[in-house]
Amino acid sequence: MFATRCLAILGTVSMLTLSSQDRLSAQSMRSNVEVDCHAFQKNSDGSWTLGHETTVNEGIYGLLLKPGTFRKNDANVFGYDLTRVLEQDCVNALRKQ
Repeated sequence: MFATRCLAILGTVSMLTLSSQDRLSAQSMRSNVEVDCHAFQKNSDGSWTLGHETTVNEGIYGLLLKPGTFRKNDANVFGYDLTRVLEQDCVNALRKQ
């Protein structure tokens, strides 16, 4: 009886823990990642090209990116897809140029 009750409680706790992890791993709509939009160029196929090294920041942390072309899901920066961050933060800024 005691073992059955402990097993039921353990199962419930495991389910709650797993379901909360799913919610935590989902990307929020807005990132706190800071990028230099002028370092990137948007290509006609939806990819982005970085012409020179640049640092991407989140809070006190920085990540150095090397030149290259990035497509959706190619680069993860601080838990965010780089192309998604660029779409959110840079499309309008680059249109104003």
